[in-house]
Amino acid sequence: MDNVKHVTLGFKLSIKLSIPYWTIYIDAIKLSYNTIWITMVNEEDHDEELYWGIVNSIINDKRVCTHPYLRRVSSERAFRLKRNHDEVLSECHLLEELKGAIENAPEEAILFHLDGRNDFATWVREEIGDLELGADLERIRPSKTIDVRSELVHVLDSRIKALKYDSVNLIFD
Repeated sequence: MDNVKHVTLGFKLSIKLSIPYWTIYIDAIKLSYNTIWITMVNEEDHDEELYWGIVNSIINDKRVCTHPYLRRVSSERAFRLKRNHDEVLSECHLLEELKGAIENAPEEAILFHLDGRNDFATWVREEIGDLELGADLERIRPSKTIDVRSELVHVLDSRIKALKYDSVNLIFD
C-alpha cells in the first residue's frame, strides 16, 4: 500500500478496470462536494506509464469528465421554451441549449417565463440540480433598467464556463 497514488478530480467517478496480467482497482472516495480521491492499488509496484495512461483515459472520457450540471437531461425533464401556454418554441436538455434558446427567443417568450415566476430558475434548480445557478437566475426580474435577455445569458454563460473549468480540474499529490 506504500505505492498508492492519488489524483484529485472534480467529479464523481466509479470505474473498474481489467487489464491482462494486472489486477487494478480504482476506488473513488468522495471528500467534499466536488472532490474525490482516485486510488489505484496493485499488489506489485506501479507501472508509471500504465498509471498515467489510466488517469488520462479517465480525463479524456467526456462522459466521465463532464460536470453533472452540464449533462443532458431526459426529454421528460427538458425545459420547454414557450411563447405562451400553447406554443412551444424549443426544448432544452442542457444548460447550453437553454442559453442558446434564450439568445434566440422572442422577447415575449422570455417574459412569459418570468411572469409572476421564474421558470428558468425553477428548471435549473429542480431538473439540473444546480441550486447556485438557480438562485442567481431567480434574482433576475424584468425591469426597464436591465436587458433581461442579456442578463440571463450572462449568468448562464458564466456558470457554464465555471462548470466546464471544474469538470477537469486536476490536483496531483
